[in-house]
Formats: sequence, structure tokens, C-alpha cells
Amino acid sequence: MHFRHITISGEPGSGKSSVGRELARIYGMDIVSTGALQRELAVRWAYQLWMSTRELNLISRLIRV
Repeated sequence: MHFRHITISGEPGSGKSSVGRELARIYGMDIVSTGALQRELAVRWAYQLWMSTRELNLISRLIRV
């Protein structure tokens, strides 16, 4: 089986999602948004730890690797 992966990075508002959607349309690929994934994980962690996402975000700034 042959897999293709395309990674797009850039500054906020630089058009990454627009380019990704167009490439997905042209090549028949799926899109995985790491930003959406990170936000979903943050919400789940906050729920499990009984924290607001704001509190979780403040803690994450202290433990960056």
C-alpha cells in the first residue's frame, strides 16, 4: 500500500488550511488538522483534570519541552 503525507506549516492566517483543502481536493486525500487535534486534546485533558482550558493553557506554558 502506498501512503502520501503532506505537511504544511506557517504563521497563523497564512493560508495553510486553504492550501490543504485544495491539495486534498486535487489529490483525493484526507485532511488532519493538528491544530484541531491539539484543541480537542486540551479540552479532554481539562475535563479529566477538572480544569478550565485557560488553566490548562497556563500550566502548559510552564512545562514546555
